[in-house]
Amino acid sequence: MPKEIFPLSEIAVILQVILQVMLQDGQKLYRPSLWSAALSEAANLSGWPFIDQNESQFIERIVKEIADQVLKPKSYLDKVRPLELPAVQSLTPSVVKVTWSRPAEGYLKINYDGAYNVRKGGLGVVARDSKCRFVAAKCSFINVESEDEVVAMAALEAVCLAKELGWPRVCFEGDSLRVVNALQACTASDDHDSETSSSSSSFGQIISEIQSLSGSFHESCFSHIHPKGNVVAEILATHALSNPKEKHWLLNPPTFIESALNYYKRVSSD
Repeated sequence: MPKEIFPLSEIAVILQVILQVMLQDGQKLYRPSLWSAALSEAANLSGWPFIDQNESQFIERIVKEIADQVLKPKSYLDKVRPLELPAVQSLTPSVVKVTWSRPAEGYLKINYDGAYNVRKGGLGVVARDSKCRFVAAKCSFINVESEDEVVAMAALEAVCLAKELGWPRVCFEGDSLRVVNALQACTASDDHDSETSSSSSSFGQIISEIQSLSGSFHESCFSHIHPKGNVVAEILATHALSNPKEKHWLLNPPTFIESALNYYKRVSSD
């Protein structure tokens, strides 16, 4: 009998992040129809048995099987453009340029991200201090109209988390340039463009609320980060899409982000 069966939902999250990190252009790979069909075909809806092999060998085997399915789609995937993935040779993340860096002494850094799928959104935020120590994380599910809105809501969630934690100096990081530009414009001037300030725009209302709340910090900033450096927040956001119940962690991270946290802690110390 197999020692352990990994559920498809968790494998989908693992693969999405691994393959995204492997891509040089950092494009998002979360395509529900593609992953669902490929996973179902490769595993027959039963998961993979974990038998007498180490974790890296186990995951590499799954990646190869899924890559075969994605690159050679069946008839039900003919309408979906196949992903152009690099050859799966090594899962060692050292080949990837790391863009995440620890905050300055006395600052808290909160990374945020949103995952979007047909009016459904997942929010993910993770807070770390200047020694790269995990402080807190949160993920939640929302109904939302657009990808921009879900990322803006994730930024709002990050600001709310910082206020809950009581940190006076905070840096907020996300990989959506449009959201970051809107937030920076709000910080620089009250006279930012009409798209973000209009009361008729849900996106603009969220940006305005973030601006109002961030004024309570002694110091705060909003910066852009490459998706490769925002993987932990993305894992949380993607997790929230398939797990609607809101989750909050303080001081002790959930197991499914520990590897990513340890990796960034290690490379940021090099």
